Amino acid sequence: MNQLKRRDKFQLDRKKIKALESSSQRFHRVYSEYKSLSEELWHINNASSNNLPDDFHSAVEIQRHYLEQEINEWLNRAST
Repeated sequence: MNQLKRRDKFQLDRKKIKALESSSQRFHRVYSEYKSLSEELWHINNASSNNLPDDFHSAVEIQRHYLEQEINEWLNRAST
């Protein structure tokens, strides 16, 4: 069976993410939502049959993108 591997965009920032999650409930919620949306998109994109409308898929992609931007802002602030 050919298993597709998921890519973790923030793999190199694990330590910063753990610290931010423990110090900020807001960051914890944002990062949890990002992980959930990423998981859903991975399943949608790799499903053998996909009956979801394109506009729904696009909306999930856009939401994930906004969360990703916010996470990057948090990580950049944590670096300075």
